[in-house]
Amino acid sequence: MEPPAGALTVSITTDKPAYAVGEAVRITFTINRAAYVYIWDIQPDGKVTLIFPNFYDQQNFFPAGTHTIPTPGKPYRLTVAPPLGTEWLQILASTQPVAALSGFSPGDPFPLLGSDPEGWGVQVLGLVPEPTQRAFDFTSFEIVATPPPGFGTLIVRSSPSGPKLYVDGIFRGYTLRTVNLLPGFHDVPVRKTGYQDYTARVHLVAGGTRTLEPTLIPTAPANQPPVAQFNYTPAAPTVGTTVTFNGTASYDPDGSVVAYAWDLNGDGIVDRSGPVVTWIYPAAGAYNATLYVTDNQGATGQTTQTVFGSPVGIPGQPPMTVPGIYVWGTDTWRITVNGVFTWITPRAYRIELRTDGQFVNESTDAGPVPLGLVFEGNVTSGRITHSFQVRNATSISMDLRLDMDGDGTPDRSVGFVRLQQYGVNPPTNPFVVGSPEGFTGALVPSLNFRIGTALSYREFVRIVFWQTTIGALEGM
Repeated sequence: MEPPAGALTVSITTDKPAYAVGEAVRITFTINRAAYVYIWDIQPDGKVTLIFPNFYDQQNFFPAGTHTIPTPGKPYRLTVAPPLGTEWLQILASTQPVAALSGFSPGDPFPLLGSDPEGWGVQVLGLVPEPTQRAFDFTSFEIVATPPPGFGTLIVRSSPSGPKLYVDGIFRGYTLRTVNLLPGFHDVPVRKTGYQDYTARVHLVAGGTRTLEPTLIPTAPANQPPVAQFNYTPAAPTVGTTVTFNGTASYDPDGSVVAYAWDLNGDGIVDRSGPVVTWIYPAAGAYNATLYVTDNQGATGQTTQTVFGSPVGIPGQPPMTVPGIYVWGTDTWRITVNGVFTWITPRAYRIELRTDGQFVNESTDAGPVPLGLVFEGNVTSGRITHSFQVRNATSISMDLRLDMDGDGTPDRSVGFVRLQQYGVNPPTNPFVVGSPEGFTGALVPSLNFRIGTALSYREFVRIVFWQTTIGALEGM
């Protein structure tokens, strides 16, 4: 049982390191503040007996200082009895009394607490107050049949104080500590978290004393790995475009980054080295770009981003890096349904268009289609573009739906609708685009067209509440 950290401390010793059967034992303990004291004995056969307080010596509250048991003047003594072997004494000091440790009586002055020392130790922890109000210590002595042999004394005081002390592989407590040992060589490790272990081999002679005063050396903090970070431009590269990757934002918490290695196409092979590199993607697709960084102590870190290489598009085509429906164009209206590589099952979409004029030159990526108001289909990892123009029109109503969550039903939301080059979202969906106020020319995407909500959009009744313009949404 290890003494916890706290303001209260206690230590316990016996007057001799070994006793012959029948000899009397005198126990000495020291506390640094007033406390209730409890001492139990663990015999070589495992029996745990409460020896203080007892029926003959019941007053167990002591002021700070050094005290002895039996208390001077009390009518009893502690006598060593078989079995032979190592006997342990454990002491508990508590700022509050522990009622469960006072079950003595005239017929049982030193009550048996149990026959399982480890289990009893766990039980004690459940009986006593919180760690800041308690302290433990222990000591041991040998019980021999003949007069005890001579012993040497080992004193260990360390800087800092409080490390664990081991002697020949056995935990002996915390420094400052005095231990009585048989004459001869002994291995003495001293260990404390955050410090290097100290180990000494000492030789003791009977009746002699050796003192160790080790100064423990703090351990160096473990090297922290570097953190890899990078960005790339352009954000939506097309096939054949030079892409610049910049890893200068990478850093090392406790050192410096000394090497940069890049796998820019996800094949596991390093393609470039250095903090800033360039790359050209030869074909459209999604590529995993990974930056590996190494610090000045050899630790490594890495990060990966997915780069979408887009096919060379029509002039005016906006970046399409996320799934959704894109409305764009210059002299022709184009509506692109863009999927993503993680979509492995088809996602349904529906595009419903109305106008106060006429639709002309309507087509899809597959070629011309009959004049109509509705486009329907499915998309997975690719994209499908529908295009059209209008004649004698001042407005177009658009109702755009896409199965974003994969439940089989096209959803309606402004979040996946993106307008023109900047990919801004319309205020509503469905929405209406219209010619600028007072404009009499053709309604084309290159205009600063108005955007609004239709209160009614039927053949003979069209009521539109105009809310904004594409320029205003784009902050222009």
